[in-house]
This record gives sequence, C-alpha cells and structure tokens, in this order.
Amino acid sequence: MVAKNDLPDTEVPPAVQHTGPTQKLTRKRVKDTLNFMRSKSLNLGDFLYAVFYGDSELRSDIDAKKARNELSQSPHFAKFLRNFYRPPRTKSKGSKAKESAKVYLGVAK
Repeated sequence: MVAKNDLPDTEVPPAVQHTGPTQKLTRKRVKDTLNFMRSKSLNLGDFLYAVFYGDSELRSDIDAKKARNELSQSPHFAKFLRNFYRPPRTKSKGSKAKESAKVYLGVAK
C-alpha cells in the first residue's frame, strides 16, 4: 500500500467542472463510447495500452498522436494522473487499484 506521503508534492490545478446538462451529456457520451468499445470486444485497458505506445503501428499514427496530445494538454490531465494513482473511494468500497501505484513506484513488471 502506498502511503499518502508517497504522493508527489505538486499541486494539481482545478479541472474544468461540468455541471448540469453538460455533465449529463458527457456522461452519456462516455457510456455510449464504453458500450461501443464492448461491442468491438475492446476493453479500456487494451485501448489505452495500444494508444499509449503499446502498439508499434499506432506510435506514429496521426490519430493516436492527436489523441495523446489532446490528453496531455487537457485541463483534466493532472487530475486524471492523480486519480489513476489514488482513485477516489466510493461508498461501495471496492478494491483499491494497487497495480497502478506499483507503476508509479517503479515496481511494475
């Protein structure tokens, strides 16, 4: 388990907050996209791995490059990394993402 003190000291800027109809529209688009990915037998992990240099042919692909650039320039990027490192806890108290912490600590295989 990663101690809170192991988190980087960098301050995360506030991300753009969507509220009201915009938040509902974003949520619907995300769910539609996840359902589409499932219909193509593609899970989020495989998708991200391929886009982020796991697939050698996508490394120089213009669409993959654009997607990587858009993410890194997004106002949500720093918060995404923080949440990936330490996911916010939900009331369901599901399992913690221990593997992502190992990656940041340099112990992943």
